[in-house]
Amino acid sequence: MSFQLSICIPTYNRKRNLSELLDVLAEIRGMADIEVIVSDNASTDGTKEYMEDLVKKEKIQNLRYHRNDENIGPDNNFVMCYKLARGDYVWLLGDDDMIAGDIISIVTKAIEKYSPGVVYIDPTSEKMERSQNSINDRVSVYNDYVDFIFRVNENFFISVFICKKEIIATINFSKYVQCTDYKYKLAILKCVFESSTKVLVAGKNCFKGVLSVNKWDRYAGMREAVLINAIRYEEEKEQYYWFVRKVIYEHNLSTFNAWYILWSRENMPEISLRWKKTIALDMLDKSYPIFKAGYEWLMECQIEEIGISKALEKFQEIKKMSIVDFAKKLSIIYIYGAGYWGTYYKQFLADNGVDINGFIVSDQEVITQGNVHHLSEVLPIDSESGILVAVQYGRKVFDILKSLLESEWKNRMDQIVFIV
Repeated sequence: MSFQLSICIPTYNRKRNLSELLDVLAEIRGMADIEVIVSDNASTDGTKEYMEDLVKKEKIQNLRYHRNDENIGPDNNFVMCYKLARGDYVWLLGDDDMIAGDIISIVTKAIEKYSPGVVYIDPTSEKMERSQNSINDRVSVYNDYVDFIFRVNENFFISVFICKKEIIATINFSKYVQCTDYKYKLAILKCVFESSTKVLVAGKNCFKGVLSVNKWDRYAGMREAVLINAIRYEEEKEQYYWFVRKVIYEHNLSTFNAWYILWSRENMPEISLRWKKTIALDMLDKSYPIFKAGYEWLMECQIEEIGISKALEKFQEIKKMSIVDFAKKLSIIYIYGAGYWGTYYKQFLADNGVDINGFIVSDQEVITQGNVHHLSEVLPIDSESGILVAVQYGRKVFDILKSLLESEWKNRMDQIVFIV
């Protein structure tokens, strides 16, 4: 039997949260074309007995219960949900994320009308921005994956994405190392990149409890840092991979990576930390080779003694000195961007004995005085030249950088560092 939508709930030792969520789902009408799957990661708190009893009572239409023989880790349990799902679309819903309002109705209507590759439910917005792609004040359609990623920003959480099963089914998850939840985010990215239509739903007031209160904190999005670096997403075949990572993510995920390492060390016992340090360092080294020393220090430092804030400050100092070392190896250094961060790094480099050759800007509105070159000049970048990118991105800047990385700068990737 097939369904339009599979609501899949991975769980482990959260019987109380799970029961509250299922009580909510039991009250929702119009679920004939929706299945609900609970994938239990070998819980020991009575979840098994509770679920077996609930299935017998048939309070929830099309409810299925699956139990793993042993705890296979969160990421592999997410993959298990994808395997169990019989719906055309799969919604991984956290067992502590209570849905509310008419979100299921909105989602199913959007799926029926637009057949998108992915649906993103924005818990922070009551209405969508009006644009040529707006359908109404709750739903917007995106065709361009760059615009969609900019709109989603770093909020790649469980519970807010609904993915097309047909696309997910093409992923060989066994190729990827387990790392908390990056296989789940791999599925999201594949659906984003390989679909012509993406839907965004304004979902404020459609969640209650944990998702609406404390998931949207400073750790928001840190977990996909390792994903973006580790993603072995058939790199040799996918033309978008390198510039999406380089342009959209690299400028700020170097710091997000640091937060992820610190968050993991603070919140996860070493025995349950499913990613190995050597693997993580190899991943980071491929994307951020000049910052490797900082990551190594974060992984080995005494967090209990230093504290999170001090550890991050130290990482930033190591990162800045790594930039100095990079710049000293080259004869000519340009900074792309002449705003606050461009000015800051110009002075920082000067204080450490490195002079830049000038700024490269995409418009004429600059804060600093100095040797300013417009992008239209297309400065020649040779083996002795380097570029430090210090800009905050909008779509205009992305398009300019994408064009340069595909043409003039294409063979100089190792000489370009995103430092903000």
